[in-house]
Amino acid sequence: MRWGLIPPGERGKARPRLLANARSETAATLGAFRKGIAERRCLVPANGFYEWMARGGVKLPYLFTMRGGEPFAFAGIWDPALGDVPETYCLLTTEPNELVARVHNRMPVILTAATMARWIGDKPLAAGELPELVRPVDPGLMESRPVSRFVSNSRNQGPGCLEPPEAPQPELDLA
Repeated sequence: MRWGLIPPGERGKARPRLLANARSETAATLGAFRKGIAERRCLVPANGFYEWMARGGVKLPYLFTMRGGEPFAFAGIWDPALGDVPETYCLLTTEPNELVARVHNRMPVILTAATMARWIGDKPLAAGELPELVRPVDPGLMESRPVSRFVSNSRNQGPGCLEPPEAPQPELDLA
């Protein structure tokens, strides 16, 4: 699968717009995401994500993980392949919990072992179930730490993306 849903009006264009994220608060009502929310929900496995804090004209990256490095899944939706375009997916976002809010105004919807089974599948969610599933995860289950600006270049991969920053940055942990 390729990250980034292609909106219906963009299909067939040489350079279609890709939608990497969908706001969970409105996704069920928007044409590009409605069918995905109803019938094509998926899990996107992860063990962390990055967000950037602007400080003095510089964007400083932070790594967010579950405590103890536990793997988790993002809530995703997908579209089937169409012609030469492979299956695509996007992540749902929600308001940030207290930890992520210190860095960014949105966060991905994180599913726990308790919510993954209900999210996945092709059966519509019961009335009122979507808001419950896409709430921000408890910040007490998470931790964060600053990382090197090496991660800010999308061409960079590997262990360097997890290295500590070259200069001290503020810690964000809730303690």
